[in-house]
Amino acid sequence: MPLSAPVCRAGGGSRPGRNGVSGFAMKIVFIQLDPIIRAGIVSLSACVKKAGHQADLLIVSEEKNLIEKLKSMSPDLVGFPLVSGMHEQTMAIAEKIKSETHALTIFGGPHATFYPEEIIRHEAADIVCLGEGEEALVELLDSMSRGKNYLDTRNMWFKNGGKIVRNALRPFNEDLDALPLQDRSIYYKYELLRRQPSKDFVFTRGCPYRCSFCFNSHFRELYGGQGKFVRRPGVGRVIDEIVAVRDNYGLESVMIMDDLFIADAEWLGRFVREYKKRVNLPFQCEVRADLVTENIIGELKEAGCTAVAVGVESGVERIRNDVLKKNLCDEKIISACGAITKAGILLKTYNMVAIPGETLADAFKTVEFNIRLNTDYAWCSVLRIYPDTPLAHEAVRMGLLDENFSLKDFGNSYLLSGTPLKLENKREILNLQRFFPLVVKFPALFPLVKRLITLPPNRVFDLIFQASYAFLTISTTKIGLKNFFTLGLKTKNALKT
Repeated sequence: MPLSAPVCRAGGGSRPGRNGVSGFAMKIVFIQLDPIIRAGIVSLSACVKKAGHQADLLIVSEEKNLIEKLKSMSPDLVGFPLVSGMHEQTMAIAEKIKSETHALTIFGGPHATFYPEEIIRHEAADIVCLGEGEEALVELLDSMSRGKNYLDTRNMWFKNGGKIVRNALRPFNEDLDALPLQDRSIYYKYELLRRQPSKDFVFTRGCPYRCSFCFNSHFRELYGGQGKFVRRPGVGRVIDEIVAVRDNYGLESVMIMDDLFIADAEWLGRFVREYKKRVNLPFQCEVRADLVTENIIGELKEAGCTAVAVGVESGVERIRNDVLKKNLCDEKIISACGAITKAGILLKTYNMVAIPGETLADAFKTVEFNIRLNTDYAWCSVLRIYPDTPLAHEAVRMGLLDENFSLKDFGNSYLLSGTPLKLENKREILNLQRFFPLVVKFPALFPLVKRLITLPPNRVFDLIFQASYAFLTISTTKIGLKNFFTLGLKTKNALKT
């Protein structure tokens, strides 16, 4: 059936019209593997419902009979958010759903945006959505509901009659306040997610910085200047989002995941005043070190901030700036972290190892730098290099990566993965990552760890990392022991799907 034809529903019949607008209400059901709330999905669902259509979600790890449950929902469209590292498992689920339901499928998210050619050619895929999808998805559903040709929908690629239709991207939506409040109901129908005392919020879109390891650099290039890249909603809208979650689902603490949360001092001043007045709950946030001032940290503390995360990445300026393009000197990081700890706020840092050009001595310096910062919680991951990116090309040029490096060489874990890079002392560097949080918290262990990492990788090292990661996460958040291990186990099992 050509994709431009009206869609037949699995359940037959029709749905009520759309609040007086001609056409039927269409229904999309999103399928994802793990019990993690995705900012893109809650925004898409809200926009779909505002347009008079229907949206729902099934989490594979939470469903005993996924296929039968999906069939009972009679969707017109089945959507799959794709995350690099989990893409193969998601495509396998999609292939099974496609074979058993013959559903019309659509794939979106970061992985689909950056690797659309691979996805659209997969036998399970009918449509791929690139970039931000709110306007595109609503337009698609509107056209489907009226039986109109939708093959020219921007941001969408279609497989049609043996050919691929590749549409251009539409400009960014610059007015985030015009979007409906996020629809978290599709996630919070699951008790596991609803009962979490601390919930994540992401408000800002885009980033002015060009770190080589971040998706924002490539995302900006993809759009080619179509619209304002960095966008932030108004303070009132942000507070409304938090209050809606608190009032409807319960909330004990707030996790603000915006990279640019403190970038606009005037906006931040209005936020902390309104937050204290309307929310007044403990919160954590992320900052960029060279934007930190003692005055800003004082405002955060006064508003109820209990922890601040800072991106260190590497303790070696050469690697941080020449390779990772962080453009951040040691002095700025030291000053920012000093202000945070002086205010009595917990300090978290983000770090990575197995970076192109990094030696074992460099990795040791990253540990030592975190100890110097008096870090309360030092997160450390293995750098994931994405195929066909500037960082991957540079690694190939340096002879550290095979020219045929592809997604098949991409691991599914940031925390306990290996690396395709050809690094000297690779085993020791990967072993060091397993001990990283523990050594920073207890520096007296560092001499012992330097000897242990010369041993072959083993399950004991992995368990040590998992234990220290669990201890630090539970001690610095309100997640609780039971919830932490339940979420971790379900996510792990989802990756094995």
